[in-house]
Amino acid sequence: MVLTPKFSLSQSPAHLFVHITIPNVRVSGMELTVINSNDFSFYCRPYLLRLSLPGSVHDEEDLDESKRPRAQYDPLKDHGTVTVQLTKVNLGELFDGLDMLTSLLKVGAVRPRIGKGRYGLGVDGAGRYGFANGKSMM
Repeated sequence: MVLTPKFSLSQSPAHLFVHITIPNVRVSGMELTVINSNDFSFYCRPYLLRLSLPGSVHDEEDLDESKRPRAQYDPLKDHGTVTVQLTKVNLGELFDGLDMLTSLLKVGAVRPRIGKGRYGLGVDGAGRYGFANGKSMM
């Protein structure tokens, strides 16, 4: 079963911050992606968060490494909070509706992408759960 984590958004003139509370998990299995500059996804078993952002941000394929998404894990804040920093494409642009969290959520059938993790966080890659790992997320 995939769970939607508790999250909030904040911004500065240059960045969008996604604060995700994921208590009692292994962050070695964390993965985040930005697709088409406004589709954000975060996966850390059993949590999956998919957002449709109200503005454009740089993705992990950007040639300028300083503009790529960054993630920082604080195990003491709310029993485990990941803060993702996304750089805005149009610096100074203010994104509207960041407090309307349910309108930003993307819903539908989703398969978490299992593969090599980015940002040095790695992925456990097993995708299995349950008694004796008898169930698979794939």
